Amino acid sequence: MTLQNTSNHQGQSCELKDLSSKYDDALREMSALRTQVNFFQRKCNKYETLFNVSADALSIIDLKSGTFIECNDSAVRMHGVESKSNFLNLRPDQISPEHQPCGGKSQVLAADYIGKTFSEGPQLFEWIHSRLDGSVFPCLVSLTALPVDGEQLVLAIGRDISDITEAKTNLEKHIQLLEEKREKQSHMFAVIGHELRTPISAIKMMAEDMKLETHELGRKRVWTLEKCQRISQKYLTRSDVEKNEPGPYKQIINEAWAERCFEHMM
Repeated sequence: MTLQNTSNHQGQSCELKDLSSKYDDALREMSALRTQVNFFQRKCNKYETLFNVSADALSIIDLKSGTFIECNDSAVRMHGVESKSNFLNLRPDQISPEHQPCGGKSQVLAADYIGKTFSEGPQLFEWIHSRLDGSVFPCLVSLTALPVDGEQLVLAIGRDISDITEAKTNLEKHIQLLEEKREKQSHMFAVIGHELRTPISAIKMMAEDMKLETHELGRKRVWTLEKCQRISQKYLTRSDVEKNEPGPYKQIINEAWAERCFEHMM
């Protein structure tokens, strides 16, 4: 009995040690799993926070049901919806006008873009969205396919670009006004050039005729006639005249050479 009891006692002791070892292993595995769970939970919270606080309108569309399954507060505000729950009850075609500026139906064009996210990759394009009150606004949209656990999901990111579009329109108007002003200025100088050509040609001819009689003129008047000839010839041969540019006119007007010439010749 003594030997048998001793043997039983040793067997039970081994079983306890084995159970204790397995228990310790289980505790270590549970600790490792808890660490992994906390790690993924932190990552999940981080991405969820980024999703929720983003200034861009973020939403997730389920292609099977054709409805939104998630969105952030920016999407709710941008589309003028009362709450997140109300937004998730909307369909994508309910936050777009019936037609886009190109004339195509929004529903057809949206389906085409969504289809391309799975066949060609992420899509980036300009889109006209609408609010529940009927007002519309331009938006820059990005679509990315999210195949998760056999589901076909699409991440939609929208940014209101009304300010950018307005600035672009104002810039185009300003450029158009400058072009109109340039055309008017060009026309004005063309008229001035035409009006100046005749008298300047006459002055040039007069100066040439008078220069032939240099023996009757003083040195100062000869110099004046030669200058008159040079400037008038320069004006009449400048390529700027043909381009209707203001270069030669400014020189003629600023120097007032014709008036000074006649003062010496008369």
